[in-house]
Amino acid sequence: MTTLDSRVALVTGAASGVGQAVARRYLRAGASVVAVDRNPDGLARLDDSGDRLATAVADVGVRSELEAAVGTAVSRFGGLDVVAAVAGISRTGSVLDMSDEDRDAILGVNLVGVWNTVKAALPALLDRGAGGRILACGSVESVLGGVGLAAYVASKHGLVGLIKSVALECAPHGITANVVSPAGVDTEMLRTVVPPEAIQHIADTTPIARLSSPDEIAAFFEFLAGPDAGYITGSNIVVDGGVVLLNSHTTGQSWAS
Repeated sequence: MTTLDSRVALVTGAASGVGQAVARRYLRAGASVVAVDRNPDGLARLDDSGDRLATAVADVGVRSELEAAVGTAVSRFGGLDVVAAVAGISRTGSVLDMSDEDRDAILGVNLVGVWNTVKAALPALLDRGAGGRILACGSVESVLGGVGLAAYVASKHGLVGLIKSVALECAPHGITANVVSPAGVDTEMLRTVVPPEAIQHIADTTPIARLSSPDEIAAFFEFLAGPDAGYITGSNIVVDGGVVLLNSHTTGQSWAS
């Protein structure tokens, strides 16, 4: 048996990056998966030779579209056990310079989009009974601050607070809720937002001096969705290569090592 046999999962942001890696991990682990994204071409790249994959083109900003995706999980696979809210966006700009439209887009996907995903999935998770899992993709910025990243940082801090509260609300039903917060993941989104020379700087200034891979982060989503993670809830698991261990007084200073 694999770790997620007989489990049914819904994954948002599944057309690329960490979301796609999570969907692939879940399929390899034996789960049936409803892969959700706005990008149908990216979803098509998930093509699975078996019958355990369904795709749904949906915007996490539109709860009715997410409810339809949950309906697919129920009608095709018989229910829903795991929801992984991975969809996210990032745009840069100072508080002074960022447009209201960019601010609202970031908060709308990274925070409200997770709210919508959880709210759409909860009835099906409750119907399934104890053992449900709610997972969200945070960021190392959920415990840090960043120049030019105020909207993104705010969205990820808010996300952690949301999932902590969901964890308390769901605990009496045997459903857990957790956040996986990566840093420096080598994805198309990172390379779109960050110039090449800064990408190398991110790698060089991480104690484990490289970027992480989407599959490395997806491994945490697999564990938290499985049978051995039933006593972990309300946690923000930071997977950052040691970034949060650094500070401005010790970074790069040989006397501090």
